[in-house]
Amino acid sequence: MTYIISLVALFVTSPAIVPAQRWSTQQQEIIDQVRRCNDGWVASIEQRRFEAFDAVCPQTADAVFWYSAADRPVPYRGSNGFWSSTVAGIRSESWRDLQPVAVNVEGDLALIYYSVTWTLVPNTGEARDVPSRRLTVFQRRNGRWLMAGGTIAPASPVPRLIPGHSDAQDRHGRSPSTSRNAIEVEERCLTTTSRQESGPVGWARCTAASIRASTGPSR
Repeated sequence: MTYIISLVALFVTSPAIVPAQRWSTQQQEIIDQVRRCNDGWVASIEQRRFEAFDAVCPQTADAVFWYSAADRPVPYRGSNGFWSSTVAGIRSESWRDLQPVAVNVEGDLALIYYSVTWTLVPNTGEARDVPSRRLTVFQRRNGRWLMAGGTIAPASPVPRLIPGHSDAQDRHGRSPSTSRNAIEVEERCLTTTSRQESGPVGWARCTAASIRASTGPSR
């Protein structure tokens, strides 16, 4: 893991920016793997089976992600980690607008910097777009690229309600009916999460609290 962190630090200080039409074969392989991971994640949520994700996007045993609300990197933990907390709180997810910014491949280690927008449909409340900026790290083992870690941060001030699912929105994506309490919860989600619920679980619950505050009790 120390080897990975050292190389990540090297790449972060000098990423090679390559126009989309000039991706090499190796770089395109990493971009395609991210797309497979995303598609696998969507399928796993629909089927309520982690195996649908793991089959196309395997992870290393010590994979970690640093979420913007966490104090430190959070172990991914396979089916017992982020996936289980996510599937419990949403009906479906989808993704679009994946935009690779830089892809670095060094032997059996690859880093990809990209933006992507996920749409979350919670069990209660409105569907939401969540634009994000990401770094994902892959390690090649036995000819397969395994997800080894990365970082995830929001790309806009607040998650936006999907047009057509709510009334008119202001420049922050909030409807006029959004309460001051919801605004405060959303802003807190982007900066910090309670020490007891740091990382992906804390972020998911924090965002869910914002949805409940803005939409009121479910019917």
